[in-house]
Amino acid sequence: PKDSTPQDQSKKKSRFTASLRKVTSGHIWSDTSGLSFSYGGLIDTDNLRFNPVDGFVYGLDFRLSKNFRNSGSFYIAPETDYAFSREKLMWRINSGYSFKQKGTGSVYLRTGSISNDISTGGSINSVLNSITSLFLKKNYLKLYESNYIYTGFRSEIVNGFRIDFSAGYDNRKVLKNNSGFSFFRKSEEYAPNIPDNIFLAKGSDPFHWLYDQKHYEFSANFSWIPRQKYRMNNGIKIPWGSDWPEFNLQWKHGINSYTTPA
Repeated sequence: PKDSTPQDQSKKKSRFTASLRKVTSGHIWSDTSGLSFSYGGLIDTDNLRFNPVDGFVYGLDFRLSKNFRNSGSFYIAPETDYAFSREKLMWRINSGYSFKQKGTGSVYLRTGSISNDISTGGSINSVLNSITSLFLKKNYLKLYESNYIYTGFRSEIVNGFRIDFSAGYDNRKVLKNNSGFSFFRKSEEYAPNIPDNIFLAKGSDPFHWLYDQKHYEFSANFSWIPRQKYRMNNGIKIPWGSDWPEFNLQWKHGINSYTTPA
């Protein structure tokens, strides 16, 4: 057989480099049928973090979507993370289906088992918290284990009038610190995994302490935009503004089930 030419070797090297870049940095593959697959890559700062509850955490994320020309579109986006100090595999799956019709509508399902920020508004970015923890031994994330499943339905009944129903279940568990690692200040200890709150301080009423709990949630939202304008693009309705404001009516109810010590 003939020896490979420098041009052949250069092409092989270029293909290898391109493949390596896709594996490390992520890539999106798609075809003409409407099928698309995306991969976040092995090197992604959003998937590598540290906190004293989980220790070092490393994860991967994917997304598979399919656009059906005459009916709608579907997506499923799984994520996996491993918490090394807690020796726990964490995961989540977000999925949904959108109907292609004059009145837009969709259903969705979200489920997973993750460590979640106790502060529902978000206390600090996880990357920034990793830096303050590793270099200053200051941890601002207070976490709990969340084992959840949520589902919902959204639709536009008539032009400008939308409904959104959802229900969910969350089995929440209290977590403690499992790592004391940092690059500096090794003799210091991390603050306990308890948010700053006068009702949770030492000597407070035990009724206010953090306990494992099961949470149930139901919500219904109705919104109306009078005289909403819109345009159609390949059978998909796209809102185009209105001279009127949006009116909203929401009902939300939650139930918590937990047991306090006697």
